[in-house]
Amino acid sequence: MKARPPRAPAPEPSERDIQHAAYLLWEQAGCPPGRDEEFWFSAQARLRHSVHVATHFLTRPAASRARDAQPDPQGKD
Repeated sequence: MKARPPRAPAPEPSERDIQHAAYLLWEQAGCPPGRDEEFWFSAQARLRHSVHVATHFLTRPAASRARDAQPDPQGKD
């Protein structure tokens, strides 16, 4: 069994991406005043999670990714 090389840490979302996501969350919440940090940290966490999931999926072996992309033959998706 081959040893896998260590994974590089997932890149951090850019400040601009966090700012945009936080603004969208703020708008969706009805533009409430005084909750800027709440939306900033929520956006940052969501983007970090998205990057982690994408990085994990892309670093898995191709056969494993292909298997997960196939629909369940028994219809239990």
